[in-house]
Formats: sequence, structure tokens, C-alpha cells
Amino acid sequence: MNIPIFGKQETILFRVDSSVILGTGHVMRCLALADWLSERGSKIFFLCKSLSGNVAQLILDKGYPVQWIDGDSEGIEVIRSLSTGEKWDWMIVDHYELDYRWESQVRYFVEKIMVIDDLANRRHDCDVLLDQNYFEKMAERYREWIPKNCVTLLGPRYALLRREFFAESGKLRSRDGIVRRMLVSFGGSDPTDETRKALDALEILKKNAIIVDIIAGGANRCQAEIKARCETHSNYHYYDYVSNMAQMMQRADLMIGAGGTTTWERCYMALPSLTIVVADNQRETTQAVAKAGATINLGWHEAVTPAMIVNALKNMMSNSELLQKMSCKARKFIE
Repeated sequence: MNIPIFGKQETILFRVDSSVILGTGHVMRCLALADWLSERGSKIFFLCKSLSGNVAQLILDKGYPVQWIDGDSEGIEVIRSLSTGEKWDWMIVDHYELDYRWESQVRYFVEKIMVIDDLANRRHDCDVLLDQNYFEKMAERYREWIPKNCVTLLGPRYALLRREFFAESGKLRSRDGIVRRMLVSFGGSDPTDETRKALDALEILKKNAIIVDIIAGGANRCQAEIKARCETHSNYHYYDYVSNMAQMMQRADLMIGAGGTTTWERCYMALPSLTIVVADNQRETTQAVAKAGATINLGWHEAVTPAMIVNALKNMMSNSELLQKMSCKARKFIE
């Protein structure tokens, strides 16, 4: 990770939430940035709401303090109490419901504001804006939404990947296009129930010689059923949480997952994938990545059926050249 705007030994506040509905992606990309900043000697602090299905424990497990924001408050008074007369160096906000009105209030307590976004649908009062996603006209998307002097960090070259991915990068293998192992993961909560849909497809496919790793996080409402179904297949390995996702992607030959942050993890690991779009903000990027040949886009989740997944998997698994090309094109997004 190389984000040239930060100094060393700075004081930094993150404002980010997670829940069953929001998922874990925002927190995970903030944690990736927090780890990198912490290694440079910065002091890290998180501000979060206590929402149902939140993953704040992951933040605490990293050793970063979490200050809870109560009720409908957006945390301005909490930030004021934390400032103790001196401005924090940075506020980093990753939140779709916050815009220039909140950011302008925060300016009294911080020197600079960085926004992590991918919607380009609201005005910001920030010094830096980072969007790690790929769009065909990236430079134009935020022109009307940010100050003229705002620094923009746009595209997958600024992907907020956890340190485990960089550690695995030197071990990347040349993929031969043969599927011996598959990985299925739709994030920590999977509110649209795609994991069960993928399981339905795999059970129709009946490829008993292929090892299948299936991750269903603690916030997944169908976790117990998914685990029970996995236990009936000797070639399925069930996980409720993993701390070595990069390693699991490294050893997989094909992955079924959602769009969003995981897209860039898969690309970094040169992992061919089948993508189901589960949120509006994933549509455009997933279409662009598929157009470039780096994934197969099955489209909007409500229209995707197990039969569609089966047909796509059969096509991919019977075409080793396709998978090899997909692997190469995926990696090029990050280079």
C-alpha cells in the first residue's frame, strides 16, 4: 500500500459503521489502512455506532480503541470530547450517509479530512477522496462533488488491501486453468442469502473431486444451516471466520463471491471469479471488471438462480484457457 498523503506519527480518527445490512466491507478496508498507518507510528482511534451485527470486535482485536456513538447522533460531541484542545491530524470517514454537512462540522477538530467513497452521489468537504474502484471515466465522477483543491486517489492502484495480501503476493502461482479447489464467500453477513444459493448450485453440479471452502460469517442468518449442509459433504470445508483470506484465495482456482472490496482482493491474487452483484454500488464496477475479462458477472442477485450458477461454472471449468486469461487480466487491475 502506498498512499502518499500521510506523514508519520499522526493522530487519526476513523468514522465507520458495520451491521447486518451494511456488511463488513467498510470496516475491513478501514482496518487495512489503519494497520498501514499504525506501522508508520500513527495513533489510531475508531468511532462507530453499536448496530446489530456489527464487527467492531475485529477492530478491538487489532488493539485499536473504539468509541461508541449513541442513538441518532453522528458523533460530533464525541469528537469534541476527544479533541481536548488539540486538533487531530486526520479524520478518515467511510460512510455513505455522511456528506459535506457533517464534514464541515468536523473541521473544527481535525486538520484534514479524507473520504473513502465509491458512490459519487453527494457533496463532500474533504481534502482527499479515495475511491479504489474501477470505472471507465473515473476522473469525471467526483468533479461536481468535491472542492477544487481536493486530492483524488482513484482506481484499484489505491486498493485498501490488508497486509496479509502483500505477504502472499510473492507466492503467487501460475494458474493452469484447472479447477481443483473452489472458494465461496459473500462477506460477514450475506443479507441477500447468496451462500445458500451457491450451495444449491454446487450440490446440483456434484463435483465430488473438487475441494470447496465455504465461509459464512457470524452475522449470516443462515449460518447454522450452511454449516450443517457442508458437513454432509466430505469435500466441503466450512469456516465461520478466517484470518488468512489471502492464503485461501491463493490456493483456490476459482471463487464465487460478491462485488465490492473483495473484487480487488481477488484481482490482487489473480483469482478467476464468478461475481453476483448484491448492492447498487457494485453494479458499475462489476460490469467494468467483467468487460475487461477479469470476472464473470452473473448480474443482480435477485435475478440469479442456482441453475445460472451451475451453467456458468460448467462453462468456466471446461475452458482452462478462459480461466488462465481471466487470472492474468484480474492481476493487471492492481499493477
